[in-house]
Amino acid sequence: HGAYEGVRKAAVDALAKLVEKGDAAVIAALTARLDDDVHDCVRMAALSALAHIAEKGDAATIFAIGGCLADVHERVHTAAVDALAKLVEKGDAEITAALTEHLASNKYRVHTVGALAKLMGKGDATGIAALTARLADHGCGARIAAVNGLANIVEKGDAATIAAVRVCLADANEGVRTAAVDALAKLVEKGDATVIAALTARLADNRWCVRVVAVNALANIAEKGDAATIVAVRVCLADAYEVVRKAAVDALAKLVERPTPRSSPLSR
Repeated sequence: HGAYEGVRKAAVDALAKLVEKGDAAVIAALTARLDDDVHDCVRMAALSALAHIAEKGDAATIFAIGGCLADVHERVHTAAVDALAKLVEKGDAEITAALTEHLASNKYRVHTVGALAKLMGKGDATGIAALTARLADHGCGARIAAVNGLANIVEKGDAATIAAVRVCLADANEGVRTAAVDALAKLVEKGDATVIAALTARLADNRWCVRVVAVNALANIAEKGDAATIVAVRVCLADAYEVVRKAAVDALAKLVERPTPRSSPLSR
């Protein structure tokens, strides 16, 4: 309760180190800082401390932290999202819904999207719909986070998500295109002709970082001996960037069938 915010922040940081996990009195004192303290640095420190001290699943603390999602300061919002990611049980529908609600209007969407992906269970339909909607976000950071999140929570072979992520291969931002290539490599079944064709087109991308991940993805998705893919990857051996050329060499080693050795007269 000191007059200076620096002292209060130092007190919060110290308590996080000194008390045992689950200390009810300290948790109550820190929770009070979330509402009462006028300085964002103290609220942020209190959130970080609560994430460390409170037990996972502590409903009262989670509820208090959830109120900070609407904080006007970015770093307080971010600290709240991080704290929830540590304290909430994976698949908690109520918290997932709260984070989803903040996505549409929140200017700090990138961090929220990432946390949402961590908190959702595999195949969570509500969360998948929320992340899919963020693929059209005006901020490239949110689009990247959404693509990465979908890659981790969607079941392999999910046709609707694969189609949505495939559209991101044509995104104006190279980071989104790169994330989409990586995500598709995780989501599709081996030999998926449509995705292989889409990734093959990325071998001509104007950014080397997209070309290299496309080569790596094709090496894992295409069937061994796939003639069309081998021809396309072979072109990358002449790429201007060494990292792309090396990736092409490694990919061809996976894709090209080795000729059956002829029997030697000595083995007869």
